[in-house]
Amino acid sequence: MCGILGTNIRDIESIKSAAETFAYRGPDYTGFYDSGNFILIHHRLSIIDPDSRSNQPLFDDSGKISIVFNGEIYNYKQIRKILEIEYHLKTESDTEILIYAYKKWGKEMLRRLNGMFAFVIYDEENQKLFMARDHAGIKPLYYFNDIDGKFIFSSELKGIALLCKKENINLTFDKEAVELFTAIGYIPSPMTLYNEIKHIEKSSFLEFDLKTKKITGKGFYHPDAVSIGKDIEEVIEESVRRNLVSDVPVGLFFSGGTDSSMIAALLKKNNINLETFSIILAGKNEDKRCFEGIAKHLNIKAHAFEFTISDFDLIYEEIMGRIDEPCFDNSIFPTYFVSKKAAEHVKVVLSGEGGDEIFLGYPRMKNLIKMKSNQSGKMNFFDSLFFILPDFKAKNKLFEKIFAFVGDAPAYYLLAMSPSKNIMTKNSWKKAKILIVSSSQKPLEYDRKLYLENDLLRKTDMATSLASIEGRVPLLDSEIIETVSHLSSNTLLSGGVLKSVLKKILEKYVPSEYVYRNKSGFGMHLSEFFEKSQKLSLDLDLAIEFLTKDKIIEPIKISRKKLIIRYPNYAFALVTLYRAIKNTRS
Repeated sequence: MCGILGTNIRDIESIKSAAETFAYRGPDYTGFYDSGNFILIHHRLSIIDPDSRSNQPLFDDSGKISIVFNGEIYNYKQIRKILEIEYHLKTESDTEILIYAYKKWGKEMLRRLNGMFAFVIYDEENQKLFMARDHAGIKPLYYFNDIDGKFIFSSELKGIALLCKKENINLTFDKEAVELFTAIGYIPSPMTLYNEIKHIEKSSFLEFDLKTKKITGKGFYHPDAVSIGKDIEEVIEESVRRNLVSDVPVGLFFSGGTDSSMIAALLKKNNINLETFSIILAGKNEDKRCFEGIAKHLNIKAHAFEFTISDFDLIYEEIMGRIDEPCFDNSIFPTYFVSKKAAEHVKVVLSGEGGDEIFLGYPRMKNLIKMKSNQSGKMNFFDSLFFILPDFKAKNKLFEKIFAFVGDAPAYYLLAMSPSKNIMTKNSWKKAKILIVSSSQKPLEYDRKLYLENDLLRKTDMATSLASIEGRVPLLDSEIIETVSHLSSNTLLSGGVLKSVLKKILEKYVPSEYVYRNKSGFGMHLSEFFEKSQKLSLDLDLAIEFLTKDKIIEPIKISRKKLIIRYPNYAFALVTLYRAIKNTRS
């Protein structure tokens, strides 16, 4: 976990001030380089080769190619063996590998990388930037480019927004992005809150020419993922071992669910004993029973922490004072809380994030598997009927069944996922349907194509980075994704069992009572938190007043009480929208 920023703007103090807003991403060392044409800043969290020789920006032998990098390359040692035949390598870091891989293969280097990353290479001799993001969108990377040729990139949106403010560069709200946010609870890449700032999409790259001041190349890549002849357990096991590459202690977020339990079991199988970190949430007694039972069965060194409303209030401003991308995912609070606790013991944590999206773990997938994949996304009679009928308690459940019956996959998915459900505008609904269809022609991929990158991974990245700890997601390894792509949906949902592939692996190592149980999410009971947390309650009032007064959202036509009880996720989404705007303007 690191933080990067770079620009061709010349106001050094403003640049340093903007970069300082996310210094928590890399508290071990801050590096600064000014070539005269371009400035690079790097906040380092030292994981591989913690020696100062690997501080960034890092340069090649000529001093003409430099890099700032956030993430880890898990197969860097294999790539190193190829590169060291031709080049003299001075460090033991994966960062240096990226420089020489670029020199040898150019953009084709991306296909060879196994890991999570957002990096920018500055080719000083040719006055070009080359930047890229990993295959799953685990690490974030934003950029700004205006007609005057000013260019900024950053790990966080607020780094760009605040630098623009200092330079008197006007940013305008992307109204369509806000509309989509109110419908689905997150802003999809490449959109952001602002028209002028873009989020580089997963599995993509961008090239910028500093002489012409124009983007000269932009595209997508597909990683080389070879797992021929291996069964899925072997592929997962190899990924878990790869994700352990580190020169600092590694731990595991452990919920007692299928994903983290399977990772824990495979670690134990390989005689690897990591400390685990669990959260005890009110009303989640079954989760507590499971992670305690599995920890005892596997003889795991476990840490469990209770998360209460008092804890929520203590960390509230630590998150809300820094958030710059709105979301509806309230699990950011317990995730950050457990990250802070884990940071007292380790510097890297593995997480089971991605298991539901890759291995089909959500109940909605049992309906999506039956639906056609050729939906146009256009509004139809049932969409119109949904908006004509007044709100009533069973309305959403009724229309979920209707959309499932008629096979309208995007409408069904939208209604299942939306935090605003039937209080959103018809125009927002229409745009969200089109977005969902454009993400994939396969309904079972909606979550992986949209929800995973734009909500779950952003939440995990932010929660862990705020705690100055690195989060890793072994179930999103490119070889795992490639292997699963060759499995039929019937195999993935064998016998109608969600995540049946993973559960068949897990039942080899733990009692079946911990394997085949009802799914439990990681979120909080938001209605209760709105009632008992004065900070959250006050922010909701401020959010509604600010967002409606400035016409950022449509006026809310239901009472505050009904909003909290019926649509607590939407109420929380409004709070994060308000705070994200505030944090990127101040």
